[in-house]
Amino acid sequence: MDADDPEHRRICACPGCEEEAAAGHGGEQGHRFCHACEVAHCTPQQVRCGEGDLFPLGMVLATPGALIALVRGRHDIVEFLARHQHGDWGGVGQEEAAANAAALQEGRALISEYRTSEGARLWIVTEGDRSSTCLLLPEEY
Repeated sequence: MDADDPEHRRICACPGCEEEAAAGHGGEQGHRFCHACEVAHCTPQQVRCGEGDLFPLGMVLATPGALIALVRGRHDIVEFLARHQHGDWGGVGQEEAAANAAALQEGRALISEYRTSEGARLWIVTEGDRSSTCLLLPEEY
């Protein structure tokens, strides 16, 4: 089988996802997912790719410091973006979590805070109009 031949290209098993399945990401019963769907824990039973997303991310941006922290911690950016987009706000306090719940309904900015495996604090901020989402370190705000 020629991997470059479009007729033999393996497509991600997540419904609606047109990405090529990543090598080494075999799942149960031979299902295969692209890297983004693997990290986001998509399943073939979903109605569509991204099911469970609470809001669109818009254009995704990252500061140099955030990118360095992700690399040092050996994290994939999708890991944190998927948590943020599914309403897992990470280490924000109860007040900020409640503010995020209201912001989902009212179209205001959303913020999450996570820690990398190296202990670096990482913020993810999605603008109120959902036009963009930025990953940054708190000191870069």
